[in-house]
Amino acid sequence: MEKPTYRAVVDDRLVADAATGNVILPSPPAFCYAKAQTDDFAKIRALESLGFSLIETNVTFSKTPAGAIGDVEQEGVCFANADDEDGVVAVARRGFIYPRFHMDPFFSRETAERVKAEWARNFFKRLRGDAMVVARCDGDIAGFAQLIDDPDGKSIAIDLISVAEKFRRRGIARTMIRFIETRYAKRDRLLVGTQLINILSTRLYESIGFRLCASTYVYHLHL
Repeated sequence: MEKPTYRAVVDDRLVADAATGNVILPSPPAFCYAKAQTDDFAKIRALESLGFSLIETNVTFSKTPAGAIGDVEQEGVCFANADDEDGVVAVARRGFIYPRFHMDPFFSRETAERVKAEWARNFFKRLRGDAMVVARCDGDIAGFAQLIDDPDGKSIAIDLISVAEKFRRRGIARTMIRFIETRYAKRDRLLVGTQLINILSTRLYESIGFRLCASTYVYHLHL
């Protein structure tokens, strides 16, 4: 980021302080972000009273893994290795349209792309994610899915998923998800999130059995 970044703790104290004008915001220049459940109206009002702007509605989907579904490794999908880093990062850099940094007009396209690229690179640095699935096509990394394993062992979450533009509409995302379901068949839940505006992703997830289970507003404040 070009300026100091802060995440606001959105709790009952913030709600009370916002009502009495006792919230102390960071000194400019600064960027703040916050999240609130879509039905938590007190926190929503508090954030908006402080000047936060709604930038994204995130929706989370859940399903029970279907288990083994054919031999997806024969379709070019497997777990990532260290040699896949550059290919994965390249897909992540160009593979998104709707995330909040892309939608926020105060961030350049370059900054938004760098955020996603570093997000994916952090898996290879062992800073974020517990596993990564990649899809190979024509000798290239066509797509990837970064996974976070729940500590209780009951769920697995797709933290980040993308397919390179030239490989889209070939069923690659669907195949990667099938691979995840096969490898994590004993988990109670498979989770994935996207933006409400991302209709194509929503349709994909619903078509393979995911169902909406949560929604969250994401707010930005630029100082």
